[in-house]
Amino acid sequence: MEREVFLIGKGNTAEIYQWEENKILKLYYEYMPKEAANWEYEITKQLSDRFTFLPKAYEKIQREDRYGAIYEKITGKAMLGELFGNLKEYKFYCRMLAGIHKDIQKHIDFEFISVKDKLRGDIARAEHLTEAEKAEVNKYMDRLPEGNRLCHFDFHPDNVILTDKRPITIDWMTACKGEPVADATRTVVMLKYSDIPEPNPFKKKLISFLQGRMAASYLKEYLKITGYHLEDIKKWELPVAAARLSERRPEGEAKILVKLIRRRLKDIE
Repeated sequence: MEREVFLIGKGNTAEIYQWEENKILKLYYEYMPKEAANWEYEITKQLSDRFTFLPKAYEKIQREDRYGAIYEKITGKAMLGELFGNLKEYKFYCRMLAGIHKDIQKHIDFEFISVKDKLRGDIARAEHLTEAEKAEVNKYMDRLPEGNRLCHFDFHPDNVILTDKRPITIDWMTACKGEPVADATRTVVMLKYSDIPEPNPFKKKLISFLQGRMAASYLKEYLKITGYHLEDIKKWELPVAAARLSERRPEGEAKILVKLIRRRLKDIE
């Protein structure tokens, strides 16, 4: 007999249930393949056995036709909620975000999927680009550095939980190994261009107005504390933006990304 569990949250791909006092069940929807659930579990397990800035992974679970895993329950507040609740302090939260990002980009000395391999896979599925454009993006990316740092590759304020002890970063399915500045570029692209769902029209306009400023505040702090330069970010914009199109972004956002990609491709001709 399966134990009774209580729904405590919903996401785009999974539901979150209370499992035990300090554990949750992340259960993917029926349409999500077993491989996706296993991939996230294996990555989280591998990393949480070594580092303390992410939830621990305990075991894989199957419930009827759905797959998932048991993870450590993190008690705290999502940075995104804190930021949206106090937009006047956005610079403070963006600087904090940069510091947390730098801290999780640890040296990786074990086998792990590379940033470039992840980007190539995403670019292959990118919508709005021709096969010739995809080939040009990959050819350009071949010249970029490899790197050996941990990259989250979906690092944004809604994936950072502020707890009493330390910030905890969640959702590690996209984690890979490579140049940390590629990871930072991905964050800049998300902060700057994402079409964020917001039912309140006034708040949506305010958020859209602040997005560029948020990206700039995060980037300024990240460059300051890491020693990278703006040119390092610009080098990765092309493949990162192209890979972003694999995520079926809203049409307005996709058009902006395609325009950016084609401008960058023209620059390297």
